[in-house]
Amino acid sequence: MKRASYCILNKEYSVTEYETLKEKIIEVMKERGEWGEFFPAELSPFKLEESIAEEWFEDIVPSEINLKNRNENGCINCGKGFRVLKEEASFYKKRGVPEPKRCPYCRHKGRVRKLKPRKLWSRECSNCELSIKSSCLQASEEKILCGKCYLKSVY
Repeated sequence: MKRASYCILNKEYSVTEYETLKEKIIEVMKERGEWGEFFPAELSPFKLEESIAEEWFEDIVPSEINLKNRNENGCINCGKGFRVLKEEASFYKKRGVPEPKRCPYCRHKGRVRKLKPRKLWSRECSNCELSIKSSCLQASEEKILCGKCYLKSVY
């Protein structure tokens, strides 16, 4: 399928066949209520708790995660039990690091909270003062360059 065009399900069509078939597919999907929707969850190769959905949408993952893997202490954040494997315990002991008190899920959530927000901020280029969008926080004093100024500084 390299360099192919007007393809549907790995089959190439002429332009007129493609347009006709595309319109039929869209019509059927609209009748079913599928047009413009995300793929259904049952087609996903991952369970919801294995995805990064919670990083994008807060409180989307059910609270029953890790209920099967109980230990006597449980996570100090959520109270759910979790296992520390022998290999992990020996790694912590060898490095002189205490075993974790939070479950892997809460530890991951804590790391994600420390990341910059997934948002673009309106900024001005430090050289030409062109208005641009940047992932750098608005209050930061980092030098932000537009595409042209960046290329000038690199080359």
